Amino acid sequence: MVLELRLVAEEVVTNVAKYGFEPGRAAAMEVLLSLSEDTVVLEFRDQGQPFDPLSQPAPDLDAPVEERPIGGLGLTLVRALVEEARYAREGATNVLRLVKKRTEQ
Repeated sequence: MVLELRLVAEEVVTNVAKYGFEPGRAAAMEVLLSLSEDTVVLEFRDQGQPFDPLSQPAPDLDAPVEERPIGGLGLTLVRALVEEARYAREGATNVLRLVKKRTEQ
């Protein structure tokens, strides 16, 4: 579970840093982590360009590889590794909330 959460966090942080802010503007993000007995919640908050990653269509994995665009699999991976994902725009802030069930290890 820890490796999955690390992968999810790395994907989200990388995407915000690469695409969320205008060139030349300093990128900043707040990452909140909360634990309960059953779940881990990761919440990512940034004041970059409005962007709902959950509204993006899933890639066509049945298309031949040479016809698929480069990239675009990170969000699919994030969705597959968490049980719940929600996005909201709160004023000037993008908020992505991801919930992962805790498992015994």
